[in-house]
Amino acid sequence: MCVQRVLGRNIYGDREKLSWSIVLATKGLAGFVDDLLESDEYLNNFGDDIVPYQRRRILPQRTLGEAPFASMPRYGADYRSKLEADGYFAHKQVDYPWAEGQSYLPPAPVLLVAKVLTLSGAGALGLLILAVAFEAFGWISL
Repeated sequence: MCVQRVLGRNIYGDREKLSWSIVLATKGLAGFVDDLLESDEYLNNFGDDIVPYQRRRILPQRTLGEAPFASMPRYGADYRSKLEADGYFAHKQVDYPWAEGQSYLPPAPVLLVAKVLTLSGAGALGLLILAVAFEAFGWISL
C-alpha cells in the first residue's frame, strides 16, 4: 500500500513485494520510507516539489478487483442530473417551532440569552488571559 501511495502505482509482482519487505525488515519503517522517497522512480516522477499522485489508470479496489479509472463515477452535469432525478439532492423542509412566514430566527428572548452567554463567556476568557499575562510579568500572583 505504501508503494501505491508514494510511487503512484501498483507493485509489479511478488519479487518487488519481497524486496520491499526485506528493506522494511532490515532498515525498519523509517529506512523503508527513506528508501521509497529517495528512489530514482520517486525522484524522477515527483521530485521534491510534487505531491505523489496516481500514475496508472487502474485503481485497486479490494472488493471489486481492478476497476478502470474511466468507470469511476463522474460528477459532471449529466451525472448530477441523474442523481437529482433519483432524489439524492432533495432538500427536506425543516419546520422550526418559531418559524413563522419567512423568518427562521428563534424568538427574541432566546437570542437575548444567547448573546448574554456569549458576551459573558468572552469577558471571562478575556479576564483569564489578562490574569495569565499579569502573572507572567510578575505583577500579580495567582
